[in-house]
Amino acid sequence: MPRAILAVFLASLVIALPFGMFWMIALPVTFVAGLLFGLPLLFLLRTFNWVSWWHVVLAGVVTSLPYIGFYLRLNTGHTEHVGLYNSVYAVAMGMLGGLIVWVVGVFRNPTFSAADTPFPKSVVLAPLLIATVFNYRGKLAPEYVHGCITDFKSVENPTPWNHAVVTVVTDDGETYKDGITIGHSDPAIVGNCAWGSKKRTATLSRYYYTLHSTQSNQCVRQCPNQK
Repeated sequence: MPRAILAVFLASLVIALPFGMFWMIALPVTFVAGLLFGLPLLFLLRTFNWVSWWHVVLAGVVTSLPYIGFYLRLNTGHTEHVGLYNSVYAVAMGMLGGLIVWVVGVFRNPTFSAADTPFPKSVVLAPLLIATVFNYRGKLAPEYVHGCITDFKSVENPTPWNHAVVTVVTDDGETYKDGITIGHSDPAIVGNCAWGSKKRTATLSRYYYTLHSTQSNQCVRQCPNQK
């Protein structure tokens, strides 16, 4: 048991460190989650003798499900990509945490496996799988784009959060449309330099755009209203 708890702590520490200056706040959260979800799951795996590295890596993914559930609650409107992007990160970190728990707390631990258990060569697949998930997340990272607002149209049933639709031509020559809030809903913004982001879909097959601001001075193409 002490070795398993140490493994959960080390995995929690590795997961918390990427939070930068907030790692000391993240560590108790990840550690408690590991104790509440990961440790019981680990002993459940022992009951069925599912203690191979890939079993524990999958258990790490299962342990990350509460975080994924939280991120997917953001999966609406302009925050859709945030939910996907962070959920993939949670899966990758769950896999990494599971691998750490297997190496430190399960492999050749008499509580889970025999002391003379041979080191499986297949475990080299684990870092490759984790790296693949991180690479996929990297492809989902948003690219910031600038462009000129070329058209403004009011919507039939305006709401404070979707009061009008504008058309933007980016510096790369791409055209996209997006809704704007009532606070920016003014036909005079046509000709402004706008700032937005370009993101890939989950299948990486196409891009979609999100407008973040109707005012910017960073367009490469000079917009009529750009100062």
